[in-house]
Amino acid sequence: MELKEFAQDMKTAIQERLGEGYDVKVTEVMKNNDTMLTGITIQREGENVAPSMYINDTFERVERGEVSFDDAVNRLVDMYDSHKRPEINVDFFKDYDNVKDHLKICMINTDANSKLLEDTPHLDYGDLSGIVRFEFPNDELRGGTIMIKEQHLEAWGIDANTLLQDAMVCESNRDYRAISMNAMLEEMMGEAAPEETAGGMFVITNEEKMNGASAIMNDQLLGDLAEKNHSQYLAVLPSSVHEIIAVPVPTKDEAIAMKDIVQSVNSTELAQEDILSGNVYIYDAESREMTIAGEQEPMKVVMPEKKEAERTQVADKADKAKDSNIRKFSFANKIQENKGVADKANEARQAEKAIDAVKKTEPALG
Repeated sequence: MELKEFAQDMKTAIQERLGEGYDVKVTEVMKNNDTMLTGITIQREGENVAPSMYINDTFERVERGEVSFDDAVNRLVDMYDSHKRPEINVDFFKDYDNVKDHLKICMINTDANSKLLEDTPHLDYGDLSGIVRFEFPNDELRGGTIMIKEQHLEAWGIDANTLLQDAMVCESNRDYRAISMNAMLEEMMGEAAPEETAGGMFVITNEEKMNGASAIMNDQLLGDLAEKNHSQYLAVLPSSVHEIIAVPVPTKDEAIAMKDIVQSVNSTELAQEDILSGNVYIYDAESREMTIAGEQEPMKVVMPEKKEAERTQVADKADKAKDSNIRKFSFANKIQENKGVADKANEARQAEKAIDAVKKTEPALG
């Protein structure tokens, strides 16, 4: 059975189970790394919130025989019933003034998200791009986000640069934490763990531990961490889109050697939509610059206005080259035209000489 067929069967079964007054749909959502997920969306009549439950993993479990189709349907319906659906007045989202103080930047891989980025405003940072999400401020939907698309900018009457500048302000006020790997493990086991900032390997993320890899642009945090560890260099590993790992290293070469570790974790431990990059980054505390390990050019935050200016410069150069070629072509044509006139004049002179020569050789008439 294919996923599409499975999704339609799930939709039909859930619709029959819930009965009238419910609208059940199959949806496809593009997630990070151009990963397309299939979901079931259920909306009860009169409600303006419709939760979407992804079924890709459920499909695989049914295919492997780990769970029956009927059990899968029951679990999705139970999940829907247990989901609290607060009434939300979505009119607030129409006014950008209500939105701009609740933005966050989420880092993703540029090359792996070419389709998603086509209609998504973003900044560039090395091989990464920063997209913007709106975070719901109310407690009922805390953790819920909306990815900002070009259509939102058009509705608000703003440009991408305004959005990203406001998002950067929000990021500057966001709390990030650097915690040692040992302390992180203790915390995961439910034990109180001190927030160590010296020695070893450090996990850096935000308080929510969601989409926290934007800490890679936090110069203050990285600089402080390097200083406390008396290290000029930090090897920055893109653990996932949710966090980065910083390791104090004595030389850049040690950071470069960690690339195999990153790529191994990406291929064996992470879900496709959680992968950030296969590169390792090097933070230099003296120059306050980040580079991709093995490269010389420091990474810079490139905003849309600069990207547009660069595109305009490229276009101008192309136009100038085109104009130059046209002028060269026109000049060549003019030379060719003049040459043609000269050739015709020369041919006429040669013809006159030939006629004169013939006349001289003809016998005189008398």
